[in-house]
Amino acid sequence: MPSRRRPPLRAAADSVLLHDIRNMGQRLQLLLSNLDQRYGDPEFKESVAELLRSTVERLDTMATQWAGRRGGVLIKVPLDVNELLDELLRTSPARRAR
Repeated sequence: MPSRRRPPLRAAADSVLLHDIRNMGQRLQLLLSNLDQRYGDPEFKESVAELLRSTVERLDTMATQWAGRRGGVLIKVPLDVNELLDELLRTSPARRAR
């Protein structure tokens, strides 16, 4: 009977994909944890919309890449969510309009 173990590169790619999915989940969890406190802040709402938009785009990109790379390797990119949120708040259109 043939072995059911995945090839090492496939296992590594699976691990990277799982890590990226968890990263997206953590981004959404941080958003949820701030939602009650900052919901009335228009800048926060705009940054939330951008964060959700970029998260959806990232998930779509990951799914497309994964589907097209049978046996390939994905590249892992580090992301500091706090830095991302700070940047979103600093560069939001509402903040620049002031």
